[in-house]
Amino acid sequence: MSACHANQILPPLISVPKPYHRFALDLVEVFFQICHTRLPLLNPTQFRARLKLALSPPSPGAANSSEKPLHPALLATVIAWGAKFSEHPLLVVDREGAGGQSRLARTLVNRAR
Repeated sequence: MSACHANQILPPLISVPKPYHRFALDLVEVFFQICHTRLPLLNPTQFRARLKLALSPPSPGAANSSEKPLHPALLATVIAWGAKFSEHPLLVVDREGAGGQSRLARTLVNRAR
């Protein structure tokens, strides 16, 4: 699948500012550390490679890549579950102001549906 096709499937991901990429990557890692260990449905190495492909700007050699892009719903689900269990300072503060349940995590879960 070409890099052009990957960009057509995931335009919101590529257009997200870089500081948010780090936050999203942190949530993906939380998913693999907590959720994946209990219910291993995804191949972490393959998922991370496909995520890296989705976050990278298109390059001339990427057109020959055999990696398929991540489906936006799968990525949204992984990020939402990561947010649910994350101890990221932004989410901790959000939980404290909302009676223990993060509004941001709840929003991510609802968007993943």
